[in-house]
Amino acid sequence: MRHLVVVFIFLILLGTRLDAAVVAGSVALPGGAAAAAVRVTLATPDLWWFGETRTDASGAYRFVAVPAGSYRLGVSRRGFAYQETTVTVADDVARSFTLANDQNRGRWSIVSDTSPDLLEGTGSGVLTPNGEMLVCHDTIDPIVFDPASGARWFPPSSGTPQGCHVATALTNGDLYYAGGSMGGLPQTRVTRVSEVYHRSTDSWTKLADMQIGRWYPGIVRLPDERILLIGGEGPEEGYGRTNTCEIYDPRTNTYAMTGSFDLPSEMPPALLLQDGRVMKTWRFPEFYDIASGAWRAAPRLLQERLGAAQGDHADHEILYLPDGRVMAIGIRPLPSNASPRMVEFFSPATDTWSYGTNPRHIRGRPETALLPDGTVFVHGGEYTGPAGSAPTLRNAGQVPTCTNVTDLYDPVSGAWRPMADANRYIHYHNITLLMPDGCILATGGAGPGADFGDDDSIEVFEPPYLFRGVRPRIDAISSSSLVTGGSLTIDVSRTSAVTSVVLLGTRSATHWIDGGVQRYLALPFTQSGQTVTATIPSSSTVALPGWYLLSVLVDDIPSEARVVRITPSVAPAIANLPLVTLRASASQVTEGGTGSTITISRAGSLSAPLTVFIDRAGSARPGTDTGVIPESITVAAGQADVAFTVTVADDTEVEPDETLTLSLSPRVHYATGSPASATIAIRDDDSLTN
Repeated sequence: MRHLVVVFIFLILLGTRLDAAVVAGSVALPGGAAAAAVRVTLATPDLWWFGETRTDASGAYRFVAVPAGSYRLGVSRRGFAYQETTVTVADDVARSFTLANDQNRGRWSIVSDTSPDLLEGTGSGVLTPNGEMLVCHDTIDPIVFDPASGARWFPPSSGTPQGCHVATALTNGDLYYAGGSMGGLPQTRVTRVSEVYHRSTDSWTKLADMQIGRWYPGIVRLPDERILLIGGEGPEEGYGRTNTCEIYDPRTNTYAMTGSFDLPSEMPPALLLQDGRVMKTWRFPEFYDIASGAWRAAPRLLQERLGAAQGDHADHEILYLPDGRVMAIGIRPLPSNASPRMVEFFSPATDTWSYGTNPRHIRGRPETALLPDGTVFVHGGEYTGPAGSAPTLRNAGQVPTCTNVTDLYDPVSGAWRPMADANRYIHYHNITLLMPDGCILATGGAGPGADFGDDDSIEVFEPPYLFRGVRPRIDAISSSSLVTGGSLTIDVSRTSAVTSVVLLGTRSATHWIDGGVQRYLALPFTQSGQTVTATIPSSSTVALPGWYLLSVLVDDIPSEARVVRITPSVAPAIANLPLVTLRASASQVTEGGTGSTITISRAGSLSAPLTVFIDRAGSARPGTDTGVIPESITVAAGQADVAFTVTVADDTEVEPDETLTLSLSPRVHYATGSPASATIAIRDDDSLTN
């Protein structure tokens, strides 16, 4: 008997559960047939214990050796609603599910504002390498919103107004701004100015002037990291549209003229195809050959459009889909077009256009973004469909018939799916960016007052994939600086089987037109245990140099993304990065004691806030054995340090001593110094009696 007691005590001290149980059941399709390959997850509310499995051919699933406690049991399959129930495990548990159609419409929320500034009619938005949204209407009043912390702050003015400029993020981390005018209109001194904002030092540098002043030019990133500027309004007074083009080389800080296209126009949607051709789609479609610098005619869009003959703002945006097609979204049809189509597709393989299906409501100049699950987000715009089928419409400043309609398009099925309506009715002066957390941020181009709207709200849309249970997690990546033809290792958790690894180019939008990296790259990969190894395409026309959001997915559920960059060769580190360290005031604490204070310090520029991410490891359970530990924390502007205290719960359970290791999680926007981690030993203060 004495030996049994000793064994029992030994198992307790090792944390072994003697009451582990089985959680099992089945999943059926709506008609009752077995649903195979359904993802089933079982997790404690704090995700400390997590299990994942797939249903077999008969629809059955099974978890074994589940410790006693409360769990979330969830099932997900692409195209069907996520279902979840709470189970309490004290003995074996049986739960079965019947799948249902997915009716989730996502969710819009107002999260902040741009006050005291209004984007008005000249705004741009760029996703910074820090994972923030930087918006400005003329580079004089920039605003940064950080979704990780919810903080909003104001970088300094560039000192040179550039209303209606174009913008993009260079691979060295700088944000590039070119063109515009001193007052936001082509009648108010079109400018040749170009400049960059350095996020690491919160400062501006003026670059070489463009060869020609340009208001609302098009912009395309090239495979060698140069930037092609296309058309726009020239320096002549009034609306003097130009067909000239020039190329900026960031390595030499020089501009050079290149070939002109046919008909002068402003803001032509344009991108680099994976076959190396540049394609623009407005007034009218043309191809640009990088080697020769010459333009030639491309196949015309299938529908004639208002404003095209005059070179007015385009009525559509273009996206480069995962299947290689170009999707033109939006139309302002001619009055003679009785059955307009909001979508047309271009196939680079055959150089032909084809019609797409319509969503609920036809619009011109809608906001768009490609999402990590491969679907297309389409929001707002001006209603251009039949008069009797209009949704609720409102004016935004001087722009009539604005909508708050949101839809998702699935390029695989060709089907549209209605989403929740936004809080704001918006036109093309809105800015829309996909953020690393998988949400969409949108601001500008709304409200009844001012010329182009007086609503300064920042609105966030949470897509349906954020409501599909436990998301896979990227714990670490081998590097944030990737090279074409190279490989990348990713440590993952909260899944045992990643189904895809995606690099999605970050957006840099002037209004509804994207000047960022128009790429969706599904990488070939292998997985061994919790380590994924992925390969970057070897061609720079495919893996276009620039900034990307790296995600791992399980079916249609993406992880939070890491911001990474791709360059054609090994690139130098971003200049002037802050150097961050982490220290603990005590390496050993006792249950119920005063805890340990964690101090995160930075060296370098202090003028802007800095959000730092924290990894947690060890046997101690955050939120149970300790107080809540943040996954990220922000060092305020003007401050070198930020601190928080790890408190330790005083329980009555006799248990082994535990450890908690906190480490700086590497990110591309800061460097980690020494020390970068701290391990805290937590001593149990309870004793075993009888």
